[in-house]
Amino acid sequence: MHSCQISAELTPTGLQIISTNNEVKKVLLTQVNQIDHRPYLHPIVLPGHTFELTQNAPQHHPWQHGLYFAYHGINGADFWLDHGEGVGHYSDNQTVIVSQEPNLIAWQSRCKGNHQNGMELFQEQITWLMSIKNDRIYLQPKYEMTALTDLTIEQCLYGGLFLRMPWKKDLSVFVENSAGDLGLEAEQKQADWIDMRSNWGSPDLQEYGVLIVQHPQEGQVAAPWRVDRNYGVGPSEVIKGSLKIDKGVTLKLCYTLIFYAGKLKIEDRTQILNSLQEPINV
Repeated sequence: MHSCQISAELTPTGLQIISTNNEVKKVLLTQVNQIDHRPYLHPIVLPGHTFELTQNAPQHHPWQHGLYFAYHGINGADFWLDHGEGVGHYSDNQTVIVSQEPNLIAWQSRCKGNHQNGMELFQEQITWLMSIKNDRIYLQPKYEMTALTDLTIEQCLYGGLFLRMPWKKDLSVFVENSAGDLGLEAEQKQADWIDMRSNWGSPDLQEYGVLIVQHPQEGQVAAPWRVDRNYGVGPSEVIKGSLKIDKGVTLKLCYTLIFYAGKLKIEDRTQILNSLQEPINV
């Protein structure tokens, strides 16, 4: 077990979280937040390891970037894709550090989503909390989308929080959700959490995993999940139908992601889930 402290540093394009262990510094996480692009996290690396747990713009899905929030259609503007006709764009991007403690960092990414015709649609703010426990990375994003006009987020098989890990062809991936669905059976199924692991093609064939837990806000229920054939995953509020947000109203979402090495034992997972049972308010 590695004993390390973490700190945050702003960069010209976002932020880095740096660990210090026996005076040795290492970047564990990078947030990219550039104008005209959605904010995203990549890469993410566990303490004591070098393998990157996220993938940026893979050939099979070049518009997927590590860990991020995005929706396919908002009032006719596409914020899921990067380029092409009908794609919206981001502006006023900024990242600020909220607080720093040796074992807990809080920061915010902010941006504005604009229709391709130039109309301002929404203000987005994501407050990220990061800590290290038992050599695992705990990330807790608190997402807020405030409507600057009446919004309709279109029904889609995906949208919202999404994670791209480094999938390769013929890779064996373990997936289990809280409802007991395994593998691709978890696609579009409602569940409180998903646990996913694989060696992801790492040179030493070490397994790495992530446990993603939903924290429904008042009036919400756990959403169904996107689990695509390349094992991109994320809960999506728009799988079952479109979502309307009146002007001035804020959509609030909250999750916890735990990145780990090896296999997460059932008793460890149960202990983690029990520790997260208290409601978390955005």
